[in-house]
Amino acid sequence: DKRARVAWSVSRTAAEGLGDAFCDVVEEIKDTSPSNGRRSSEISEPFVPAKYMGRALQQPSGVRLSEIAQRCAANLVGGAFADCFRCCRHVALSGDDVQAFANGGGSFGADTYGELMPEGFLDILWRVGARPGDRFYDLGAGTGKLAALAWLAGLRSTGVELSSARWDVAHQAVAELQELHTSGQIPRGGRSCQSGLPKRSKGGLDYIRGSMLEIDFTDADVLFVSSVMFTKAMVAKVAQIARWMKPGSRIISFHNFAELSSSVSFMEFEELGEVIEPTSWKDATCFQVVQVVKNPSAEEDRPQHLKLLSEFEAACHCGIAC
Repeated sequence: DKRARVAWSVSRTAAEGLGDAFCDVVEEIKDTSPSNGRRSSEISEPFVPAKYMGRALQQPSGVRLSEIAQRCAANLVGGAFADCFRCCRHVALSGDDVQAFANGGGSFGADTYGELMPEGFLDILWRVGARPGDRFYDLGAGTGKLAALAWLAGLRSTGVELSSARWDVAHQAVAELQELHTSGQIPRGGRSCQSGLPKRSKGGLDYIRGSMLEIDFTDADVLFVSSVMFTKAMVAKVAQIARWMKPGSRIISFHNFAELSSSVSFMEFEELGEVIEPTSWKDATCFQVVQVVKNPSAEEDRPQHLKLLSEFEAACHCGIAC
């Protein structure tokens, strides 16, 4: 069945003590479950373009795709991801996946899954000043649609996902994209291209199966971390690494990296504002945007355990460069 099904498994116990805002999000995600009577895969959703109506948080503003380019990207990504572009495809976790998330201890309910809608993601790229050629990472990329969309928008894109089951979907999508490229169905992009898509970055699109805490993403210009179901301790670990990103780079996350709590804050980040975008569980979800303004002092050692893309085993790394 190529149509997506949304299936949510949320532990109420895990949400206890996390505050009303988190519990509200959990309830909103539960409300999108087919068990609550909503149809998810029986109908094909219409194309919804990004409106680009908000306030740009960076000047100059970022890449802005025409409706023609957005339709082209939707067709390509939808074709690669089993006819799923706006619909959220739930992939059952394997036993190894469940154990890997448990060992990491950074998530409230690893099987709970949701996605930022593609039109919301394109709006975010524009609002945070993401430009063709920029380095983009999606930490906790799930099945990998946003990373593919960033690539088609001209960014050098990498999605990182711990779940082998979700990464396998991205792996299959890469094979589909490669086939589309071989058959001449992926436009070259650029000013003279009728698709309206930007010229793609030479680096291409990569997917890594592994922990976001072991990959060196400090070369990012734009970092996306949905983090809705992350513990604050997990977000703090990601933030500790993100402090070494180059000044001027931007981070979009459900949590505010600059001030995770009254007792945990990072001086390397400066708040740029917030963006409110549609997600698979809610029409308007708030994400925080921060900018790296400085790096840690010279007395502090840079993390030495992080791996470059080239250092991951071939079995944990797939991608396309075209």
